[in-house]
Amino acid sequence: MTPQFQTAAGLLDEWRTDVLSGKPPVTFPHGMDCFEIVPGRITLIGAPPGTGKTAFVNQRCVEALRYTDTLRLLIANVEMSPAAMLERILAGICGVDSEIIRRRELTEDHRNRLAVGFATIESFADRLAFCEPPFDLEHIASGIDAHRAAVAVCDYLPRIHP
Repeated sequence: MTPQFQTAAGLLDEWRTDVLSGKPPVTFPHGMDCFEIVPGRITLIGAPPGTGKTAFVNQRCVEALRYTDTLRLLIANVEMSPAAMLERILAGICGVDSEIIRRRELTEDHRNRLAVGFATIESFADRLAFCEPPFDLEHIASGIDAHRAAVAVCDYLPRIHP
C-alpha cells in the first residue's frame, strides 16, 4: 500500500488564500455556544449512561435544522429506532414528556402541543435521515453521501463497527 499524504508546501497557497479571505467556515447555529456544529469537525460527547447525551445532541441538531434550512443531517443510532428518536425529538420541541408520548397517554392539551411539534418536524423532515443497520463506518458513510448530509451523528460509537 502506498502512503497517501499532502505536504504543507502543497497546501500553503490555497490555505493562505482561504485564511485571508475573511470568509468564516460554514457553521450551523443551534442556540448554544458550548460547541459548534461544523462540517468536517468531530465532536465527541461522553458521560455516564442515562445522563442525557442523546437528548442533548438531538436538541442541538434539531435547532440547527430549524435555523439552517439547507442543513441535511444523518443520525446513526444503534440503540433506538427512528420512531423512538422522533418521539424524543417531538417531546423536546413541544415540551410533552417523552414517556407520555411513548405510552400514548395524551390529553387534549398534549395533542394541541404535539400539533405544533409535528408541524415543526415536518418543516425539516426531508433533511433529517436515520441510518439503518448494519452500523459500520462504510454503511454510515454511504448513507451520508446518499443523503448529502453535512452533519452526521453516530450514537453509540463503541457499538459502531469499523
